[in-house]
Amino acid sequence: MGGNVDYAEAVKPILEKIQLIPRNGEPEDIANAACFLASDEASFINGHALVVDGGLTAGSWTHPDFGSGLLEAIAEAIGVDKFDDIDAVYHARR
Repeated sequence: MGGNVDYAEAVKPILEKIQLIPRNGEPEDIANAACFLASDEASFINGHALVVDGGLTAGSWTHPDFGSGLLEAIAEAIGVDKFDDIDAVYHARR
């Protein structure tokens, strides 16, 4: 893949396999979390980082299809030679 690439679409099949909730997040997911935090039901909550990511950060970033090569699979899907070219939240464990 090169040129003007939609990276989200390129990695979607990979993330669907490792994310606990296998679907793309929608703007409404963030809006629902914000509405909850602004509601009376959340009146005793403060100082908490509410993660709205479908379980991606709670997952182990492993899948039998990828073995230990998940990061390499993402790099290949978006068309880079090495994962060092990607700025990501998660990095390979060494």
